[in-house]
Amino acid sequence: MKTYRTVLMFAYSALLAGKLLAPTPTNAATPDDDKQFLSMAAQSDINEIKLSELAETKAASPQVKAFARTTTS
Repeated sequence: MKTYRTVLMFAYSALLAGKLLAPTPTNAATPDDDKQFLSMAAQSDINEIKLSELAETKAASPQVKAFARTTTS
């Protein structure tokens, strides 16, 4: 029984490794995809800064204020 489990685990591991290491086709990003990504990333950064500024001024906890300060400075 133990040998069966060992063989089964080895086969499963080999199958999983083959799936993970198999080459995948590359999908070239279009310029529009790049623009959309950059726009979303910039907006995300702006949102993080604005929320940190809000937390720095409105938070009751000194730890929250200190953490917010690390993001805005």
